[in-house]
Parts: sequence; C-alpha cells; structure tokens
Amino acid sequence: ERAETWSIQLRHFAERAGIRLSNLPKQKSAPEKMLLAAAMKNSLDASNTWLAQRLKTGSIRALPVCLQRWKNKPGNAEALAGLLNVEA
Repeated sequence: ERAETWSIQLRHFAERAGIRLSNLPKQKSAPEKMLLAAAMKNSLDASNTWLAQRLKTGSIRALPVCLQRWKNKPGNAEALAGLLNVEA
C-alpha cells in the first residue's frame, strides 16, 4: 500500500518537473533522480530501498550521501522547494 502511494506521488513529481520516468539518465546520481528522490523523502519519507530500486541510484547506503551533496549544490534547494510548492 505504501509503495503504491509512493509510485503515484513519484509520477506526480516527475510530471511536474518534466522528467520522464521511462527515460531517466543512467548516471546513478543524475540531478533528475536526486530531485525526485529529495521530493519523495521530503513529502512522504519514502524508503531509501524503494527509491534506490525505483530510480536506479545504486546502493541504498549511498543514496543519502548523494542526496546531501545534491542539496548542497547552488540552486537545488530552490528547485526542490519549487517542486514541493514551498518557500526555499
């Protein structure tokens, strides 16, 4: 049930961000993947295991590290806030 909710929300975020889930970049830490993962963690606290498998980000242990690096890059916090419709 949670996985179904996560899938629906992931599709919603991908659509809003103009990202095609069927055509994600191969790079494990691609910005598109990190944006979607960050949005999912912020909105629904989706599990690292589910995100790593669904977005093909590699190791579940590496995902939080990649997300933190992504969030620290200029402009990414604002991109995430825009996707979530909140103030940065």
